[in-house]
Amino acid sequence: MINSTMAGTFDAALKWDPSAQWFETVLRAGFFHKIISILTHHSYRLIDLNNYPMQKRYGHYAGQREVPLDQIRGTEGRSNDFDDRFHPLTDRTRQRWMSVARANEQGLSLPPVDLIQVGDVYFVRDGHHRISVARAFGQTTITARVTIQG
Repeated sequence: MINSTMAGTFDAALKWDPSAQWFETVLRAGFFHKIISILTHHSYRLIDLNNYPMQKRYGHYAGQREVPLDQIRGTEGRSNDFDDRFHPLTDRTRQRWMSVARANEQGLSLPPVDLIQVGDVYFVRDGHHRISVARAFGQTTITARVTIQG
């Protein structure tokens, strides 16, 4: 339970930390996206690689490249943390998301994300927060190490 002193501290942090404001904005957008998806009977969930039909379950490393963020539509095991637009679904991701946002804002070089490509669809193995922040900052592509499966 948050008391009035804690709430005041939290509000002050939001005013002075842009990454906290961005997280709140993206979290709220995810909430509204979820409601609209439910009302329109569309799924807001990331596709889970384990439930995706594939011919083969082995892959090969295809190298590092720029991948359009719109083609990243799935995950390898994190479908409860982010929606299909990579909005955080819970507050549990706040600290990590904010640290990635701060690094991005400061222009720090972040490591490439790890993706699995199946046909035209990419699934995130590692880098969910980096993808979420990249989308929130308006990027259209992200540097990725890609493994091709299927």
